[in-house]
Amino acid sequence: MERFKNRENLIIAIIVFAIIAYYWVNKQEDVPMTLVSTAQTETTITETKEVVVHITGRVKKPGVYTLSNDARLLDVVEAAGGLYPDADESQINLSQKITDEQRIHISAKGEVAESLPVQAEDGRIDINHATKEELETLPGIGPALAERIIAHREQQLFVTIEEITNVSGIGEKLFEGMKELIVVR
Repeated sequence: MERFKNRENLIIAIIVFAIIAYYWVNKQEDVPMTLVSTAQTETTITETKEVVVHITGRVKKPGVYTLSNDARLLDVVEAAGGLYPDADESQINLSQKITDEQRIHISAKGEVAESLPVQAEDGRIDINHATKEELETLPGIGPALAERIIAHREQQLFVTIEEITNVSGIGEKLFEGMKELIVVR
């Protein structure tokens, strides 16, 4: 008889232990949910970054505008009151993404486009406006790569300096060697 009591006590102890373990495990699973929620909040905060751009030329209200970081040239033009009828739309890409500190000039039809200095005040080369010879002054850029950079930007201007790695022949290693020497305007 005593043998059955010990077995019953053992079974009761195992059941109690299993119930406690079940509740303890389920309680622990709630903690990661809070962490996921915090990560989602941080992502939302990061996504609300703004850009500041300067638009001049044939827009109704030239000036400096603050827009969301996913803004396009069309958004800047609309913020500036729209284009005048004599604005040369063939020289602009209204779907172009805007970058922080970008300067945009809208030319009139027949106006010679305003040329920005190729070298920034800090000595960096503007890869959107540099000549072949100026691009060749960058480390690792010879005549062939300079021509590929120009061909790429004729299709679509660079929005960030990192986009130069989209040019065939320019990888991360070459980019690392020039990133402090280039700028996009």
